[in-house]
Amino acid sequence: MISLVRRWLPDRSIKLMGDTAYSVLELGLHAQHQQVTLVTTGRLDAVLHEPPPERTEHTIGRPRVVGQRLPSLEQVLHDPETVWQKLTLDWYGQGERTLEICTGTALW
Repeated sequence: MISLVRRWLPDRSIKLMGDTAYSVLELGLHAQHQQVTLVTTGRLDAVLHEPPPERTEHTIGRPRVVGQRLPSLEQVLHDPETVWQKLTLDWYGQGERTLEICTGTALW
């Protein structure tokens, strides 16, 4: 589906949202290859990292795969400095529901 939608809309920004069933490494890598943003739930104890730092010229050795480790989602949840945004959504035909979210980018 990701490849097909990318072919139909080559110049558009595409964001794909899924539930826990879409928390699959292979799907995430394919979405990244197709330049599609995959939004899914994660485990509270997931190990998250920043992207790897840029390599400087004449660096020897294998390039880094991940950057510095980030706080777990559970730590972010309980951190009083976390900035939350409120969204009001139509909740599966049951009326409106207000959710609080925070966003970020990390390697899992």
